Amino acid sequence: MAAATVLCRQAELLGATFDRSSGCVLVTIQGDGVQSYNLQKRQLGSLALGSRAGLKFQVASVQHHGRAQPDGEGPLSRVVASVVQDCEAKNHSLCLCDLGGATRPLSDAPCRVALPGPSQSCHFLRQHDEQHHTAAAVASTRRLAAAVVLADGRIGIADVHPAGSAGPVHVLPCGLETIPHHVLATSLNDTLLVALQSAAGNPATLRVLRLTSGMDGSNGGLTQSKALTLPCPGANGAAAANTVITGLTMSSAFALLQWSNGHATVVHGIQSGAAALPLRPCTLPLADAVLTNGVSASTSAPSTTPVATASGRKRKNAAAASSIAAGSGVRPRVLCAAMDERQFLVLDLDSSAAQSQVCFSLHDAQFGCPLLSGAFEVDTPLPSLDISQCSIVAAGPEGTILRLGNSVHVVNIQAQPVNLLSLVARLSVAAGPVVGGAQVKFRPCCVGAAAAAKALVTLPAPVSLDPALLVGRAPTVVTAAVLNGVADDDAQDIVLEPVPPAAVSHLEDICNSLVEQLSAAAGGAPSQALLDSAVSYVIGRRQHGMAVPPQLLSLAARGLAVAKQWNQLQALLRHVPEAGLNGCSDVLVAAVMNHKYFLLTRLATCLDEVEPAALVDTLQLLLAPTTRNNLMARQTYYETLRGLAETHISMAEHALTAPGTRPPSAAAVRNTTAQLAKAQCAAAVVDGFSYREVALHPLIAIPVDAPAVQFELRRLSATAADALLAYLAKWVLKYTDGIVGESANHLSLPEGLIFPFYHQVLEWTRITIDAHLTRLLMARKSLPALESMETALNSAMEGNTKLIMLRGALEHVNSAAPLPAAHIAVATQYTAEVLDLRVR
Repeated sequence: MAAATVLCRQAELLGATFDRSSGCVLVTIQGDGVQSYNLQKRQLGSLALGSRAGLKFQVASVQHHGRAQPDGEGPLSRVVASVVQDCEAKNHSLCLCDLGGATRPLSDAPCRVALPGPSQSCHFLRQHDEQHHTAAAVASTRRLAAAVVLADGRIGIADVHPAGSAGPVHVLPCGLETIPHHVLATSLNDTLLVALQSAAGNPATLRVLRLTSGMDGSNGGLTQSKALTLPCPGANGAAAANTVITGLTMSSAFALLQWSNGHATVVHGIQSGAAALPLRPCTLPLADAVLTNGVSASTSAPSTTPVATASGRKRKNAAAASSIAAGSGVRPRVLCAAMDERQFLVLDLDSSAAQSQVCFSLHDAQFGCPLLSGAFEVDTPLPSLDISQCSIVAAGPEGTILRLGNSVHVVNIQAQPVNLLSLVARLSVAAGPVVGGAQVKFRPCCVGAAAAAKALVTLPAPVSLDPALLVGRAPTVVTAAVLNGVADDDAQDIVLEPVPPAAVSHLEDICNSLVEQLSAAAGGAPSQALLDSAVSYVIGRRQHGMAVPPQLLSLAARGLAVAKQWNQLQALLRHVPEAGLNGCSDVLVAAVMNHKYFLLTRLATCLDEVEPAALVDTLQLLLAPTTRNNLMARQTYYETLRGLAETHISMAEHALTAPGTRPPSAAAVRNTTAQLAKAQCAAAVVDGFSYREVALHPLIAIPVDAPAVQFELRRLSATAADALLAYLAKWVLKYTDGIVGESANHLSLPEGLIFPFYHQVLEWTRITIDAHLTRLLMARKSLPALESMETALNSAMEGNTKLIMLRGALEHVNSAAPLPAAHIAVATQYTAEVLDLRVR
């Protein structure tokens, strides 16, 4: 069992903050000053508050570690920002001072900025150059500002100059009609997150504000990029009136908001640059999970009996404990904080636990699955602590810093590797076939909150069909009930209205006219009116169940690509049958060149044949490094595929946790097994692949002429070829390790989750190696991808060794060959080999 190290212990401890750029903990002591420690308990510096009467700290001080010169030269400075209240003068000030070279107390700080009222928290917001993204790049800060969140929800922002001075304070309104009674805030780099709640039981408002590069007279360069209203989770009625927000932390990928009734809300999309992408909340009952399982929070089902932990003590019923806490207004002794971009930490400080033992668990931020659990010892009696005086100061790879009453502790809790495949493994079904009416037992679902994934992924909108397709004919009303249960592909061919014979000849005349006009405009971009007419005509014929000439489909697709009408091209492709486009390989190249990756899977299905030269050109574009120009498009495409994968994992989770008959029927077991197989394949499509690699799936899954493609692959650059082999090595490892099995050939996955089969992966590997064989042989060292493939294939061959040894005996028996002579068969186990020496 691990033990937490006491960093410091102060009788008047006000709070502590962590500066990731320097790895230092800044401790604020009321009536004394601030002290800086590293994680090895060494004190690095201190600042006195001052001896003047009536001075006191309002909030915990913060520290910024950076260069004293704007060009990155000069010595490092450690600027400390503190909010000091002068009780005699009845004012509040933001004091800035250099921790390294300060000789005067904070009360005599050279830089003091007046604040309009009492404060809730203080933050440093920093904006770095785009070429620097790490915390170690302290010299690349373009703008540094001090943000003070006031007690009434307003925000004061002031520029901090490299020398430690500050400009005037700009005050931003809180954004609510009424003054909030509960205000929380946290920050990371250039992002400030503020949670406001007007009263207990009311919804909370989450504001995401970002620091811009330039100062603005109205908002000081701090602008709100997103906002979200979160209702109080958990119980309704009188119990909900006691629920307030109690904690707020943030990582680079999500925010974690804690409620007083033991729930927590994970909000994804905080750091997304596109303002159009909404925030995605998901609420998890953390108190239930901790109280149910003690040290190991491994199931979301509430327990009906007391649970014994590793130390032998009894724990209360989770459902009863959380309902008592919610009904009485008592805050559960549970703390949580964002650990990194994929997981968060939960601490159990229950007073019924051992006096100095803290139970912890790590959870996945997407689904709430527990990843690790355990306990550690602290040199503090837990039952005597006030939960309001306990908090997680910081959690990350450097260490987890806890404030427990009047002491600050450091404990190392290592983050766990998280991927979709590991989460799918937690939804597996217990082995054992169904024989007759025998009961099949399922393993308990290891998800922290049942169906939590559903709150994170929005399913695609239902197909909407326009019945007014023929000019001069009344539209036919199609109700939602008619389309209920109809697959998307079938819905495109629903006959909404029979076409009269008299109109068929007229439609053919229109078709011929469109073909002639599109052919005449083949040298350049067709007019928008012509393209609109062609797309409407194609959609109309397809929705009436009529075939469309392939020539019109191909001309329309090429015309839309030349005109760069990608949304219209996507609408057209929905109505193109499989292999319905001929001679349109240049459309695939144009789409990738313009970063329209969302067209890849549909184009791979609709193209009758992709020319080898165009296929290699497309690969060259996709294998190019990710840059500023294509980062957003590649990231959006990756997140779309991951959303589809999460949907299938959610369906598998629902199939396991949904109530049903006991014992389950054979059909229910088959359905659950199929859902798990789909979830496993869907997770394999995105797990372990980068932004650029997921776009390769539909291309590698296209049937190709191997010799022709191998000839063209010689044009592929060395860097791109090595990247292609690295991508193929990942698929080889997935197939040989059994992550994707033979059941993948029989699964029906969405079009967006197309992926290559095993024989296609091996064929592409062979032709890529053959095309670049000379260069690979003359390389100074072996390619890591090829070494990985060799290891994976050797492992697969070892598993087939015994099967190969049976080949001779099986052929001997199947050929009805005579038994060996008695003097030859000297053992009961032998292998016979039949040789066919006939001339063929």
